[in-house]
Amino acid sequence: MRIGPATSLVFFFAACSSGALVSPKNGDGGSLDAGSSEDASTGDDSGEPVDATGEHPSSVDASDAANCSGTLTMCGGRCVDTASDPSNCNGCGRVCTSGQTCQSSQCGCPSGSWLCNGTCAPKSQPCLLAQSTAAPWGIAIDSVNVYWTDVGPSSTTNTQLSDGSVYAVPIAGGTRVSLASAQAGPLDVATDGTNLYWANAGTTAGGYADGSIAKVPVAGGTIVSLALSQKSPQGIATGGHAVFWTNRGSSANNYTDGSVQQVGINGGAPIVLNAAGQYNPTSVALGVGSTYAFWTSDGTATMNYADGVVMWATVGQAGSAMILASPQTWPINITVDLNYAYWTTLGTDANNHTDGAILKRPLQGTSAIPLAASQLRPFGIAVDTNYVYWTNQGSAPNYSDGAIMRVPIAAGNVVTLASSRSRPRCIAVDANAVYWVESVGGGVWKLAK
Repeated sequence: MRIGPATSLVFFFAACSSGALVSPKNGDGGSLDAGSSEDASTGDDSGEPVDATGEHPSSVDASDAANCSGTLTMCGGRCVDTASDPSNCNGCGRVCTSGQTCQSSQCGCPSGSWLCNGTCAPKSQPCLLAQSTAAPWGIAIDSVNVYWTDVGPSSTTNTQLSDGSVYAVPIAGGTRVSLASAQAGPLDVATDGTNLYWANAGTTAGGYADGSIAKVPVAGGTIVSLALSQKSPQGIATGGHAVFWTNRGSSANNYTDGSVQQVGINGGAPIVLNAAGQYNPTSVALGVGSTYAFWTSDGTATMNYADGVVMWATVGQAGSAMILASPQTWPINITVDLNYAYWTTLGTDANNHTDGAILKRPLQGTSAIPLAASQLRPFGIAVDTNYVYWTNQGSAPNYSDGAIMRVPIAAGNVVTLASSRSRPRCIAVDANAVYWVESVGGGVWKLAK
């Protein structure tokens, strides 16, 4: 099958996320940005910066300043290099905090470390950005913030109520901000830089036929429903001024009546991309300039999910779905770059999900290519220009042996980036780090690549 030529460059792709460039505001109207060094200077009641001795820089005698040689500056009665002095960084009294040093007149963490929740921490260790409320699931990132969904406390008792939330936190950690509350089982989340979009699975009382697709500005504001009365929606993606999602279907029909749909970012009549009922579609991604949509369908319980498929369709064309790879054993999440589709398979119940796998398939080829085998319940997946990343959820019942994994996109050595994780779910990447959520323990994490 030949899908078509690439029409735009995309560098980072994730199964449960997309990029943006806007910072939400906190409840006081301030930016969510982690505090910059330029705001770290100390001061007195006058509001002017003071130096390390408590004096105003302006009070330094001009003749004293003239005694400093070369590039040195008189601060607090002594000559300092404001390009490297952490107490006078880029000016008298501008103090670097949180263990940062002054490098080229800018405060920053020492080599090999970065700012993690207000403190310089080793890049070699996972950084806890925020603690969620109950059971985080989806994740999306931009250059400023990390966004995630939390299914809600009721999900831990197998009774889904409308107690889920959508959150944001600065990319270096900080104060968690709620963008949406009282949501009915929010799962995957995506952003286009202006809005955040997510799939609400629905409630137990409503038979999960009361699911919805919702959006909110990334800066916070009014929540808008784009589609209502959806059958257990889960996966979501956005691109080309449209939102795409998967409806898993209804339990009454053994989830054989699933669908993949799209709607404009401002709403309208949804378009059903699949020609007939899908078996439990779970994840959707866009590729080739947002011209095609790709998704995974788990398969049927009666076949032990050995009849799963990976599908694709032309955006905007109803009933245009085609098979990309079949059969697959419980394919669960998918991501796409310019040349390949990549997906995770959950593995089989018979083997306690120790036989999960990571696969790829050329968009212009014919066969699926295995990248990693014998994975422990793999779930979320993301890709950059060099590697494929995924989460291994770990083993029941405690899921304390989860892991963050990586393999070259051309295949090769499988590397464990972080171990002993507590059921990591969705994952995202940018140029510097890998981000994920853990549904046991509720952490939102990142790790340097």
